Amino acid sequence: MGAKKTKKNSTKFKTKAKAKRKSEVLARRVFVSPSVLAIDYGHAADEIQKAERLGADAFHFDVMDGHFVPNISFGPDFVRDLRKASKKPFTVHLMISEPQRYWKEFAKHLRNGDCIEFHVEAAGEEGEANKLLSEIRGFGMHCGIAIDLDTPAERALPFVAFVDEILVMSVKAGFGGQSFHLGAVEKIRKLRGAIDALPRGSKRPLLSVDGGVNAESGAMAARAGADVLVAGTSVFKAQNVGDAIKALKHAGGA
Repeated sequence: MGAKKTKKNSTKFKTKAKAKRKSEVLARRVFVSPSVLAIDYGHAADEIQKAERLGADAFHFDVMDGHFVPNISFGPDFVRDLRKASKKPFTVHLMISEPQRYWKEFAKHLRNGDCIEFHVEAAGEEGEANKLLSEIRGFGMHCGIAIDLDTPAERALPFVAFVDEILVMSVKAGFGGQSFHLGAVEKIRKLRGAIDALPRGSKRPLLSVDGGVNAESGAMAARAGADVLVAGTSVFKAQNVGDAIKALKHAGGA
């Protein structure tokens, strides 16, 4: 009888512990960074200001060159003009070949603390990527790296202790409006583990996810450990932008 009671109590304790862990994960503070790729370019400043009023935490700029990815988006002047329209942080995501050649063209239009991130696949060897990260940080920017859909999480691990942000693509880089790939969830989980394993007191990078992010996929990403949900279509193409932003924040437990 006593053995049965002990077993029952043990099972009850494990269930409570599991529920507590799940609750802790769901309670992670999630930031929403609408992707400007999905904006109405004819009213870009107005749309950014509207999203800011309705709760956006930052804005994400996917810069594409037609070479690293099969699409072209916008250049430094577009970022410059919109920087004047918002008080929120900007992240410039360089989806381009040879980011070493072009990052300063964007950085000179940004504010200290804005972030420039580039793809590890485009930066060359690890030493070259580290040099570029140091240059970006030396310019007063936050620095980050991104990994494409087909790139394993392990490619980002050497940078975990140095960067301010790590971006996991949950679609193939190049086009907005794609569906979220579930394979990104495991990559987020692995990177979350590496970030949480950093020594106590270490600065921890934000872990972001970009591509097909909506309330449903955002909840999966947040449970896996994402801090920032980058969402374009699900925000700027929504019938109600404010409700869309709230739904994403709720996906993270806010």
